[in-house]
Amino acid sequence: MKEPMKPGQQRRRYMAQRSDKMRRVYDGGGELGEGRRALVARLLEERPWCEVCRRLQATENPAGIVLPSQDIHEILTRGRGGSILDESNMLAVCRAHHMRIHRSPTWATERGFLKGREA
Repeated sequence: MKEPMKPGQQRRRYMAQRSDKMRRVYDGGGELGEGRRALVARLLEERPWCEVCRRLQATENPAGIVLPSQDIHEILTRGRGGSILDESNMLAVCRAHHMRIHRSPTWATERGFLKGREA
């Protein structure tokens, strides 16, 4: 009989599997994978500072702290009909804000960092 999983172990296993799956989508070769990698590299170079930190400076970030961007976030995700190659659908964000956007979709949607499926 298998030993039961420890708290958090199931989530880590799921996230590892999801990460592998997404890596295959983005890095699976072909034009889509190559195009996405090149676009991400270029956008992170062109947009070195988190766009969410900057937008929130006047309201939720009065200290004015702006972190370096580490990720590219899709405002309208592929699952909602967005494109991973459309620059106008992308924000360069720090890891903290990228995680907050996905953990707090209502917060992100209210501020325009996440969109629902367009009708």
